[in-house]
Amino acid sequence: MLRASLDPVVGSVRCRPTVRQGSGTGCGRWSCGPTPPYRVDLAALRPRLWLALPDPARAELTDAYAAYRANARLTGWGLTYLLVALW
Repeated sequence: MLRASLDPVVGSVRCRPTVRQGSGTGCGRWSCGPTPPYRVDLAALRPRLWLALPDPARAELTDAYAAYRANARLTGWGLTYLLVALW
């Protein structure tokens, strides 16, 4: 296992190996994500944080996610029409 000081860092994201590379091929799985300062499991804490958010913040996040989905849908249709036009 690599020491913390030798882990590759990309911006503020720290990558750690999740599978030991016993064969020495250098091909292993890596887990990348933000390193929480207090070693809190954010995936388990997220639903509780969502319930604790005030209603205006919840509405703002819901609206932002809806806009993101609408833009993704529009991009998908645009790329589909572009593909048909080039064909």
